[in-house]
Amino acid sequence: MNFEYQKLNYASAKRRVVAYVIDFLITSMVIFLIFIPFGVDNVIKLIKGNPISLDITTLIALYRTVFISALFCAAYFIIVPQIFEGQTIGKKIFKIKIVNLDGSRTDGVHLFIREIFGKLILNFGSFFTSHVISFALLKSREDYRAIEDILAGTAVIDISQRRI
Repeated sequence: MNFEYQKLNYASAKRRVVAYVIDFLITSMVIFLIFIPFGVDNVIKLIKGNPISLDITTLIALYRTVFISALFCAAYFIIVPQIFEGQTIGKKIFKIKIVNLDGSRTDGVHLFIREIFGKLILNFGSFFTSHVISFALLKSREDYRAIEDILAGTAVIDISQRRI
């Protein structure tokens, strides 16, 4: 099929990165609040890979909390943009949003592919080197599309010039 895509006003790499940092800080603060009841020492033991020194009840509760934190992040980066037309809080502040390549509103499937496969699995599978590759793509491509955008068929556009 031959699609003729409209010219999109792509968001700059700088605005994308700063919006992501804001979203990262928001999700990090919420996750921090979720973990507070366990105490810093127990969380550090879990992170360092030394969970054997924890009692089984604490260990199960910590793993349950990790799962809840992952669900929160998925909700924030998948469900929030689906509800708010491609925007998270960081994207809203910088007046950028995620769209399909034809400029149409993206859906849950594209957001799921973008976030779970494009970010989560690639980052853990590559020991976070995919962040470096994504940043290099952002800086080198005319359309500022990162790995997650290429995989999902999405783009992040600048909507600051749009009339409301």
